[in-house]
Amino acid sequence: MLTDEEAWQTLAPFLSLGVLKTRQVASMLKAPLARRGDLYQMLIAEAYQTREAMRRICAECGKREGEQGMGKLKQCGKCANIWYCSRDCQLANFHSGVHKQACTALKIARICRENEGIRSQYEEQWLNKYLVGLHRESIMTWPEGHIPEGWTAFFETRGISQQASANNSSGMALSEVLHEGLTIALAAKKFGLLGREGGKEGWETKKRPFRLHVLGATETEEARRLHLTMGELYKLLYPYYYEGLEVSLFGPQLTSLTTFRVPLKGFEGGKEGGEEGGRVTVEKSNLLYHDWVLRHGGGTAPKPDLVVAFNSGAYTGNDHQEIDGSMWLPTLAYIIKARLPLLLTMYDALEGKKTVDVLQANYKEDFCANIIWGPELNPMRSLVLEETEPPALQRYAKMVMNGVMAAGEEEPEDRELAKLDLSLCNRTAGNSRFWIGVQGEKDKEGGGKGKGGGK
Repeated sequence: MLTDEEAWQTLAPFLSLGVLKTRQVASMLKAPLARRGDLYQMLIAEAYQTREAMRRICAECGKREGEQGMGKLKQCGKCANIWYCSRDCQLANFHSGVHKQACTALKIARICRENEGIRSQYEEQWLNKYLVGLHRESIMTWPEGHIPEGWTAFFETRGISQQASANNSSGMALSEVLHEGLTIALAAKKFGLLGREGGKEGWETKKRPFRLHVLGATETEEARRLHLTMGELYKLLYPYYYEGLEVSLFGPQLTSLTTFRVPLKGFEGGKEGGEEGGRVTVEKSNLLYHDWVLRHGGGTAPKPDLVVAFNSGAYTGNDHQEIDGSMWLPTLAYIIKARLPLLLTMYDALEGKKTVDVLQANYKEDFCANIIWGPELNPMRSLVLEETEPPALQRYAKMVMNGVMAAGEEEPEDRELAKLDLSLCNRTAGNSRFWIGVQGEKDKEGGGKGKGGGK
């Protein structure tokens, strides 16, 4: 039986976008319990239909299908994911370069949306296969000293190129499961943290765990994939003399604040015969990172080898122009001044550009980061692409976020609304799609202080 609280929580995202109204949810909850389930499913279906209909807006002039006498809009013939009211608008949008640059990505995003159910099935299959591979005898190979620099290389070296590729649902599902660990491994290589590839020379002198701090972690994102992506990461790091992996997760949304081990049977410390040794230990904290540093006395705790913030949103602030000082500024200031290697990933190129502005321009009085690489496309990003929400829904959500109106209310008619941002029609995003490597501060001449790997 669906409780009132569960219904409001489930439907809250639709209310914040305006595709459902508060009165619709309230009406459903007043219905007899016997009918509530059917009404709930009808509301969900209506929300998705409304959301899809909101995509039908001319990407050039902003006219909506069915409004002001406007008939049916026509899709782009290639991506089938963007709409125009006329041939003139289509040509103008394409020849300006706006849609020309985005068309292929929008096509992939449409395919990802349409194949979401199939991809979920593949994801379950890969989860089961990798769990078997980690806990029992793996059917996949683990090439020593090889850090993949692209999904094609990963599929080939793991011996699964017949089942998975960058262009099919199976490969996309696996990339969604494992992209965090593979991104970290490649970043460690670019930062110069791994030393010489292959071999075991130096094992005794560097016989310690690789220490990884992950910022902005949540229970929902890491719960299912944590064992797999960290297990994959450790197997990639082992040939570089590291014995074990210590992962510390930080985020105010973390609830089960425990320390636990990820079992990797059959691969203990990289030592033959399964001797005691290698392990993946995970510790969780719901403190913000700079608060955790202060609580642990600054330099008393061992420093991490790498700090990572996946899909950080570090640029977020007033109209996406300022950093959220209450959360990110003290954390970034500490990491940069301590010269810790910092990896930031983001959903799209625009977020990457604004993150660079934050790191180098907006807060020179606090720090000016030395950027080792980026923003650039992450070779080990998730291959699953999504379209951004339609402009009308983005505007509605922004008004709710700014307190102009409550979620689920009608848009106010007593004043002029902000214009729709039509550039959103041609934007796509994906998990860890772009990345930036940072270490230390810039010196006065603009050079970097910290050491780092090349591009």
